[in-house]
Amino acid sequence: MLEEDSRGWYVPVDLWLELPDGEKQVQKVVLETMPKSKWVEIHVGDFETPQQPGDQATEINIWLFEQEVLNWKKGLVIEGAIIRPK
Repeated sequence: MLEEDSRGWYVPVDLWLELPDGEKQVQKVVLETMPKSKWVEIHVGDFETPQQPGDQATEINIWLFEQEVLNWKKGLVIEGAIIRPK
């Protein structure tokens, strides 16, 4: 959620989903275009879990960053991440 007094989000941010094999799925999102003071969902990527019993647990990483303009940002609140089956 972007708070009413948020700022600096006019620059696209990168959302990465990094899978256990190192594959990265990247989305660029301009958060300033999202409604303020309202929770929104942003699709970051898709992945599959192991199908065989006894497969080892794996780890995925979700990142949000912006490294091009490097201006100050304010007012982003992240409540959590939702993982849904397809």
